[in-house]
Amino acid sequence: MYMDLYESLLVSLAILSASAVLGIIFAGKRKFAGWLNFLLTLVAGSMLLSISYRAIFVEAPSATRLIDFGITQIYFLVDSFSGFFIGIISLMAILTSFYSIEYMEHYKDYEKTLVGPDKRDKVRSLLTSRITRNFRMETIQLSSFVFWSPSDQDVYYRFAVVYKYNDAVTLTAGGNIFDGKKKFTDFGAFALNDNLYAKMTYGF
Repeated sequence: MYMDLYESLLVSLAILSASAVLGIIFAGKRKFAGWLNFLLTLVAGSMLLSISYRAIFVEAPSATRLIDFGITQIYFLVDSFSGFFIGIISLMAILTSFYSIEYMEHYKDYEKTLVGPDKRDKVRSLLTSRITRNFRMETIQLSSFVFWSPSDQDVYYRFAVVYKYNDAVTLTAGGNIFDGKKKFTDFGAFALNDNLYAKMTYGF
């Protein structure tokens, strides 16, 4: 089946897009994802190399073509100049995807060498809880705020007592407490920075 330059270009772009999506879907199976990415990139890259060759040596310069992408329209022009860069980029893409296979195969060995912040989970979970209580016609307020990360196993606890002396003066006392099993997590890094504070606010 013969396709002109623009049809071949659209098909190759679709294959590359599919490769990106499938790579995310099969990210857990790194070796399989690496081979799948290489095969799809090889197919798309071969099509792009063919476009490059035809644009430079075979076909006359093409006219600009307007192509629909859903609600958007984009102008494309494939001539010998753009064909040259298409060839370079597609060749680099094929070589890079081939290298990724080797990278994916040894990723587990790489993970074993990780220490410190590099060894953190890719997805960080964070749970929060806030409790606030007002007393004496809302002139006194007690509040506490807790941030706890099950994945990083660290916690940040913030508490405060606010006393509204009058319409202009507000007194506040509170503290910040940090804790964590590891020194490189977001809250664990501040485990030695617990503090208490007091402040007075005057408004006019």
